[in-house]
Amino acid sequence: MITAYGNFEARLPNGLKYQFSPSLENISKLGSSEEIINVFSRVFCIPAAEWVKSIGHNSTYFDKVKKHAGHDSLRASILVLQCCCDGDVTAMVGGWKYSRGKLIYQPAFESPQTIITLAEHLLRHGVTGTSKKKRKQSQTKKTADFNPSEYANTARVHLNMTRDEAWSLTVSEFVDLMDAKFPDVDENGNERYFINREEYDRKMKQAKELRDRVGVH
Repeated sequence: MITAYGNFEARLPNGLKYQFSPSLENISKLGSSEEIINVFSRVFCIPAAEWVKSIGHNSTYFDKVKKHAGHDSLRASILVLQCCCDGDVTAMVGGWKYSRGKLIYQPAFESPQTIITLAEHLLRHGVTGTSKKKRKQSQTKKTADFNPSEYANTARVHLNMTRDEAWSLTVSEFVDLMDAKFPDVDENGNERYFINREEYDRKMKQAKELRDRVGVH
C-alpha cells in the first residue's frame, strides 16, 4: 500500500494481515467534526500537554496526569486503528475490559507505544495531511473541527471524482492532487508554495546550525 499517503499493511506472526487506510470515509467513522478533533487531541495528548505546560512538571499531580493521558491516548489510538481497518483489529491491538469495577487494558500483539505511533501516523495523513509541497498558511491553521465531507465534496467538484473515489482519498493525497491541479503562481507564472510558522522556524534553525558549523555569521 502507498505509505506516502498514510495507507499501510500490518502482518502478525500468525499470518493475519490488516490493511489500514486513513481515508475520508474511515476518518468519518470517528464521529462528528468535533469528535474527530477530540480523538486527535487525545491520541497526541494535547490537553494533558497544555495542562502540564501551565502548571509545570514539578506538580504533585504530574504523574497522575501522565498516567491518565497515556491510558486515554491508547484508548483513542485503538479506536483510530479500528475505524481505519475493515477487519477486527483486537488480535493486533488488544482491548479494554472491566475487572472488579476498573477498566483494564488487555494487551495483544502490538505494544501500546506502537499502537499510539500507528494512530498518530493515520491521523497525520487523515486529518492534518502531509505533502511534499507546502500549503498556504491559511490552510495550516488549527481548527476546532474537521469535516471529511467538505474535502470529499471539493474533490468531486474540482477533481472530477466519483463519490467513492473522493471518499477513498486521504487528506495527504487530496492536498497533493489539489496542489497539482491548482498550484500557486507568482506574477511570472512560476509555482510558489508557502510554509507555516513552525516550518519557517525549523528551516531557520537548520540554517543557523549550518552557518555555525562552517563558521559563517
